[in-house]
This record gives sequence, structure tokens and C-alpha cells, in this order.
Amino acid sequence: MKSVKRHLPALIAALGWMGAMLPSGSSAKDVTVNFDSYPAWPDEVKDTFREWLVQEGGRVKPVHTYSRFMLMQFSGRSKVKFETKDGKTHEIEAVEWLLDSLFRPQLAAEIPIFIVDDSETVTRLGVGAKEKRDRYSYNDLLDGRAKLADLAAEYGRKKQQYEESEKDPQFAPDRIERMIIVLGQNVSNFEYLMGQFGFARKGQSLTHEAVLPPELKELAKRLDMTEMLDKMPEMSVNQLIQAIQTPSGAGDDQEMLRSAMQLFFFHASSGRGFAIFPPPDLTGSEHEGHNHGGLDPEVWLSIGDVMLTGLESKEFRPWVIERMNEMKGLVEASSQDGDAFATALKAFADQRRSEADARGRGEGDRSSMEVGLYRGDYFYNALVWSVLGFVLLTFTWLAPGSQFSKYLTWGVVACLVIGLLYNTVGITLRCLIRHRPPITNLYDTVIFITAVAMLLGLLLEWFTRIGVGVFVSALSGAIGMFLSIKYEAREATDTMGQLVAVLDTNFWLATHVTIINIGYAAGMASALLGSFYLLGRLVIQIIGYEFPTGPGRLLMVLAIVLFLPILFWPFLIWMCVRAQSSRDVFRGISRMNYGII
Repeated sequence: MKSVKRHLPALIAALGWMGAMLPSGSSAKDVTVNFDSYPAWPDEVKDTFREWLVQEGGRVKPVHTYSRFMLMQFSGRSKVKFETKDGKTHEIEAVEWLLDSLFRPQLAAEIPIFIVDDSETVTRLGVGAKEKRDRYSYNDLLDGRAKLADLAAEYGRKKQQYEESEKDPQFAPDRIERMIIVLGQNVSNFEYLMGQFGFARKGQSLTHEAVLPPELKELAKRLDMTEMLDKMPEMSVNQLIQAIQTPSGAGDDQEMLRSAMQLFFFHASSGRGFAIFPPPDLTGSEHEGHNHGGLDPEVWLSIGDVMLTGLESKEFRPWVIERMNEMKGLVEASSQDGDAFATALKAFADQRRSEADARGRGEGDRSSMEVGLYRGDYFYNALVWSVLGFVLLTFTWLAPGSQFSKYLTWGVVACLVIGLLYNTVGITLRCLIRHRPPITNLYDTVIFITAVAMLLGLLLEWFTRIGVGVFVSALSGAIGMFLSIKYEAREATDTMGQLVAVLDTNFWLATHVTIINIGYAAGMASALLGSFYLLGRLVIQIIGYEFPTGPGRLLMVLAIVLFLPILFWPFLIWMCVRAQSSRDVFRGISRMNYGII
């Protein structure tokens, strides 16, 4: 009993610290929205839509990934929670939110997704503030939308001047100004999502509606964009803009044509950014000498890009009109009851998938695996099991050396092994999805170093059986996975993006980069061992527990450090065997030394 009382303060401190390790997304409170109830999307609709392919940042990915990071960019988390007027609380995932944004924009505009860390940000816009840190819907910010655009542009120029002046402090934007820049970008991106299929809504739920004069709003209800495109002359975007800006001559027909062109440009501009259409096949003699409308075979198209392609090239107008009609059918089906929308979504997804497969570039061929990676929450589960292992480890400190402690230590090891397996499976899936080695960016570095450090800790425990190895493994797992999740939420960008040219070499990534990071992991594990020893000498003896001393602790640190050359020698021998010149051998030695250092 004395042992328990003696160690109780340390246990309480450990439990409190580890409780704070589990991320809760965001501390902003959930709010009540201005609609009576939320009609949930059927599971079939969600599961079909999440498999849609979209190109962003040069990479074709499933909509599940796109929506997840887009919502994290706006809201700081991958789900939205709100309460409707009927008193029900709803928590929707990113795919459902994106479905609302594309097909139910009026409802999406009421959902609170924009995280604002300081209420002064919205106060400057002339909008009523909520809590100090809270979430706002698009409609909450609508009254200050024009002010937001002006301030974001002004502060953006200030930020650019700050960067061009080699970060002169007099040009540095303050905290609120930086928040306004980010909020302006997020609101603009959300407007593009809501306006994607505006041409198919017959004047309903128009994004940027305030910029349209009343006569254009009425024209939007009557004008069919596909019929108009079929009758328009071939022209470039610049020619279209000039035609819009040129005053029309006498006669209602000329004014009607000018208004129709203006409306076409409005819909095409609003539909940019969501690239879900593979470009048409440009090979073959039938396309030689023709205007391709600026098409790039590597770049997918949004519906706005498709419309502008049809404007610039009559050759592709049948292809363009076919896709515009597909989107019109989807929008109409989204408002119908029954399975009509699910069927239309599935047909659209299958058609795009067949077009991507016909290109022979492997685009989206591992999208289902990518959806499984994010839905499996492998890295979050690795964090949970690592934290649980650390918490159980603290209970072993209540009665060190007892039978209870020994049995509980096996539970700690089991938790850490499960956490390591989750992390390893997640890393493996990322490798298979990208056809790349495990490390290509900073996020990969964090999860890889965490996995290696956890493995080293478990191996150390296997040989020593004194509890130090599980401490290193649990602490490495908890801290490493926590940092990876926080990094992903902070950056809110795809962590499997295209590689820059200097890194676009699998051999370089698989050898040099991987070995260096193994060295980092071993260095971190040995540093934790040394820190554990120092804390033991300074703290644990103070509370009355005799900390074991001797050369064994030093040997454990040395074992971790010496683990590196033992691992690297087979690599060096292999490098020498396949080397074609002495330069290759020296490169191998250099990579090995980097890892050891």
C-alpha cells in the first residue's frame, strides 16, 4: 500500500498527460444550424461517390481523399458536427459534406465549417461574432463577403511584399491579418465547390449570385447552356471576355447574345477546380492540324474547363455537350426520391473509370485501397494503442516487481505490438498506393521514425526484460503518432502528393533517405534511454525508489547506436557488388555514414 501511495502522484501526472495526447479535432463548440432537419444521404450514394476519381496537385485520387483534406482545410477536422432545429445532433463525414456542397448548396451554405480562431477576424468584416473561437457557416459570413474579399486582397499584397523584402518586419502581417487571408481563401474555394454545377440548376442556388444583375438571373432560368454552346462561334476565352466587355449595338438580339455570353462565362468560371473528367484522346490522324483548345493530355478537366474547351474548339463540342448533359442528369437525379441518384452516380463513376483505364496511365487504379487506408484510421488506432500501452505501463509502476506488474507488462507489450502493426500496415498501404518507398515527405518521416523507434524499444525489452524498452516504445509511439496526426490536421493537404523532380527516384528514396531516417529513429531511441536514466537518477530516487545503476544502461544505449552499422553493412556490400564505378561505392559509404550520424 505504501508503494501505491508513494507512486500515486507520478501515476496521476502520467495519466493526465496521456489523456491530453488523444486529439479531439478542435475545441470550437458545435452550433445549431438554421434548418429543421438534415436529410441523410443513403449509404449507397456515399459509397459510390467516395470512389469518384478527381485530379488535384497532379495526382488522381478518390473523392474520399479530396473531400477529407478540403474539409480539414476549412474546419480543422474531417467531420462536421451540428444540431438541427428538431433537436437532433448530426455528425457527417467529409464525403457527405461534399455531396451537400455540390448537389444541395443551399443546405451546405448553412453548415458551420469555417473555423475562426479569434472573433476579431469576423468583427473586422462587420459580421456578428460568436465565441472567441468558433465555427461559422457561409451564410454567417455572407454579409461581410465583399469586405472579406477586399481585406484578403489587401493583406495578401502585404504578405507578398513581406516575402519579397526578405521578411522585413515592417511588412509582416499580424495574426488577425493572416487569419483573414486564410479565411478569404477558404470561402473562395467553398464558393467554387457550390458553383460547380450551377449551369444545370436553371438559375437555382447560384454562387456569387450578388454579382449578377436581375436580368441575368432571369435569363439563367430560361437559357440552356448546352444549346447555347452548340450555336456559339468558335472563340478563345480572351475573345469571349472582349465580346462581353464591348458595348452591344442597337437591337435586343445583340443585347441578348451579349447577356448569354456573360452568363456562359459566369457558369464556366464558377465550375473550375473540381477536375473529374479525363481529357479526350488527342492521338490519331483525325486530330492533326485541329485546334485542341489548349488541352493537355496529363491534366484532367473540371466541368468549367470542359465548357471552355467546347467554346475554343468545335471539334470537341459533341464530347463537351455529352458531358454537360451527364452533369445535368446528375443534378436532376439528386432531387428525386428513390434510387435514381445512386444509379446516376454509379453510371457516371463507371464511365469515368473506363475512360481513365483506357488512357493506360494507371490513374486511380489503387483508389479503393486509398479509401480503405483513410477509413481504416490506421495511424489514429496506432496512437490509441500506444497511449493505452503507456497508461497500462504507469499502472505497473504502482507495484514494481510484483506478480501483478509482470502480468500487466505483457498487456503493455500486446498494446504496443498492436499499435506498431497498425502503423506498419498504414505505411505499407501508402507504399502500395504510390508505388514508392516509405519516405517521400515530412509526414512519412514522422510515421516511419515512430515505427522504427517502437520496434527498437520492443526488441530492447525482449533482451533486457526490465521495463525500459516498453517505456521507450510506448513514449515513441504516443509522441510520434500524436505529432503525425497534428501535422496532417495543421497542413490540411494531401500527404501523398506528386514528388518534385529531385526526389522522383525510387532507388534514391529506398536507400539514402530510408537509411538516414533509420539513423534518426535509433538516435531518438537512444536519447530516450539516456533521458530515462537521468530522470531516474534525479526524480525517482527523490520519491524513495532505488533506481538501478551500473554499466547496463550505457550498454543499452550503445546497443541501439551500434544497431546502425550492423544493419548498414549488408547494404554497403550489396552496393559494392552492383556498383559500376568507384563513385557508386563512395555514394554507398556516404549514405551509410549519414545514417550512422
